Amino acid sequence: MSYTTSVRSITVRAGIAGVAAVVSVIGGIGLPYYPTVVRAATQMSSADATDYLPDITLTNQYGKTVSLESLKGKPLLVSFIHTSCKGVCELMTAKMKDVADDLGANGTKVTMVSISTDPGDDGPAQLMAYAKKENVANGGFVFLTGKPAAIKQVLEVYGVNQQPGDNEMTHVFELFLIGPDGRQVRRYHGLNIQAAKVADDIQHTLAD
Repeated sequence: MSYTTSVRSITVRAGIAGVAAVVSVIGGIGLPYYPTVVRAATQMSSADATDYLPDITLTNQYGKTVSLESLKGKPLLVSFIHTSCKGVCELMTAKMKDVADDLGANGTKVTMVSISTDPGDDGPAQLMAYAKKENVANGGFVFLTGKPAAIKQVLEVYGVNQQPGDNEMTHVFELFLIGPDGRQVRRYHGLNIQAAKVADDIQHTLAD
């Protein structure tokens, strides 16, 4: 049975004049938000048979094309970010780095993937700069962007409810553990993630 946790969506919309900054306190942690829409992916049932690694072509931080389907064969831990994000995205990346550290030598048997929700601004150069800033440029992490239509397809597969508009972006509070066959194994609410638990789940996936 898949492990899921409660999911909360928080919406912050900017007026015409704009808002300098909004501080949202979530689970006792103060995270700074700029005018954005903060949304979490919808929950999926344990019987979900969705292929989370379909043949959708994206571009990595090195400027090379990558089909999600080509990533099958190893477990993946997937997040959604945009490089100009402050707070949520950095937290998700830090969580993934902690998981990779906890896996130790087995870290090479798992692919850490972060997909941009802001393809208009996030090209390979921006993804690489973000990876360096978060100290994961050399850790086997894969950062992906692509054409807006391709990113929209990916977001739909993962159940991310993106509603684009002026001064709006999408934040996802969750990480997705995808098995080597492209099926979802676990789903974690970002603010409650324990790296050791995720690493243990990955170890079990490797042993299956």
